[in-house]
Amino acid sequence: STRVGYSGGTKKNPTYYSLGDHTEVIQVTYDPKVVSYKKLVKLFFSNHYFRSKCSSKQYRSGIWYQGEEQKQVVNDIVGGLKKDGAVYTHIAPLGDFYLAEDYHQKYFMKRGRGY
Repeated sequence: STRVGYSGGTKKNPTYYSLGDHTEVIQVTYDPKVVSYKKLVKLFFSNHYFRSKCSSKQYRSGIWYQGEEQKQVVNDIVGGLKKDGAVYTHIAPLGDFYLAEDYHQKYFMKRGRGY
């Protein structure tokens, strides 16, 4: 399952209209018996362009990992990608996650354009 929210910044209780220095993020809950973290990270990189810099923290590419095992998986994958050029995805440990407003949850699905 997924939830959208805000993370990576210092502002307490951000909202869409008062985001501060946070990034809009997706929180993914998954069963590692069904899909591995490594597969999810590879899927992440196969579904967006990570070779260009984003001038906005709000929309930057990022992975916020939980724990050393996830950090190693991300670093291994990024290391392989860097062999072919720069990777501008922000990588950092997960800090606070703030759930976005209800109207942002399942945004495209609510509008008949779900993924």
